[in-house]
Order: sequence, then C-alpha cells, then structure tokens
Amino acid sequence: VRPSAASEVASMFSVECSRLRFLIVDDNNHMRRIIRALLHGFGVREAYEAEDGAAGLEAFTSYSPDIVI
Repeated sequence: VRPSAASEVASMFSVECSRLRFLIVDDNNHMRRIIRALLHGFGVREAYEAEDGAAGLEAFTSYSPDIVI
C-alpha cells in the first residue's frame, strides 16, 4: 500500500514545534483560543496572543516570535 501524499510530505519535513515561539493576532478571543489549542496539540509550548494589530506589533517586539498567525 502506497502512503498518502500528506504522510510523504510530513515525513520529509520534521519540525520540532516545541522549540518555536508563536504569536497569534486576532480580534476574536474565541479564535485565538482555538488556534492556541491546535498549536498545543502540535506540541507548541510558547504561544502568545494579541487582540489587534497594535498589540500584535508590541508583542512582536517583546517576544520575538518565530511565526506570526
């Protein structure tokens, strides 16, 4: 049985999510919580939140995230 294309791609790229810092910027608190829960499911340990662009820019300079969502 041939593995699916998704599993082939996943096996090609191994990312240690626990070492990455994420910044979630969204004005909807519920969406921020959903995204945070998904990230924690992937093993993310550091996920910061901001409720708008101005707070996101301030958080970006404070936390130096690797990835901004």
